[in-house]
Amino acid sequence: MNGPTHLGIGVAAVGIVVWGADAVGAPLSLATAASGAAVAALGSLAPDIDHRDATIGSKLPFMCLTAGLALLGIPAAFRLASARGGSQAGLWAGVLPSLASWPRWGGILVAIGIALLLLSLAATNAWAHRGPTHSLVAASGMTLVALTACAAFGVTLLYGLLFGLGWFIHLMADSLSTKGLPSLLWPIRESEPTGGGRWVGLLILPIALLGLAGWSSSMQSLLSERSPAESLAIVTPGVPPATSDVALARQRLTEADPKTGAALTNPDTPIIARDGANTSYTWEYLRQTAPNQVVVKKITITLDGSGQIVGASKP
Repeated sequence: MNGPTHLGIGVAAVGIVVWGADAVGAPLSLATAASGAAVAALGSLAPDIDHRDATIGSKLPFMCLTAGLALLGIPAAFRLASARGGSQAGLWAGVLPSLASWPRWGGILVAIGIALLLLSLAATNAWAHRGPTHSLVAASGMTLVALTACAAFGVTLLYGLLFGLGWFIHLMADSLSTKGLPSLLWPIRESEPTGGGRWVGLLILPIALLGLAGWSSSMQSLLSERSPAESLAIVTPGVPPATSDVALARQRLTEADPKTGAALTNPDTPIIARDGANTSYTWEYLRQTAPNQVVVKKITITLDGSGQIVGASKP
């Protein structure tokens, strides 16, 4: 099977998880479901790191590098334009706070791209295609690695499990091919490429169908049964969810725009709104528009789950 097929099956399989979460009364947010599908898609492509022309080793690294360099370069260009002055300098400077998290994600994508290139070179030189990366040991081991990474970075362990799900789904799909999985039981033993174990691959069709049904059911529930007020939890001013969250948001604002951060009229009681993993904070601040005139303005910043700015506006 080729990369797009593996990717599609991996994403479809996540629908079963989404469906199951709904069934037990712990529905996933749309953002979590979508990001989980992306993680599972990566896991479903990963075993082919030992194939020189596979998506995971030939196309994805350059996509990551291109996107990462763009995320690094665009804020740098805005900073340069702002530093050069001119009539548009204020405009460029005003955009910078909303791009504060771009360099971080750009660096992550560049690192991922380089890592995938190096891993692909190492794997293709060390093993034949469908070698150890297509074994139960590799699938289990990489699932543990993904879970450990999630724990280390404070991310939900669900992503680690979905990465592992994608890897195992890949093995099941490959068992349907003529070559089969000769290294499935590596390092205990390896067999000739006889296509054995195809009965396992026959589970792919019901898994894909159940997954698609799960996506359909969950998306319908998400879009039709939840009101906008339920999807976007509004927290009234003066009742912040946690003092540390507000303090972190205020710190991020001050780092991005010290002048505005120092002029807040309600630093400890912003209006707080949540949308999935992101949280928005809105403050009022004083701005002098003339020698004897001060007006009250508003500023909003949005932090992601890791506490980094992903959006900012001054309505």
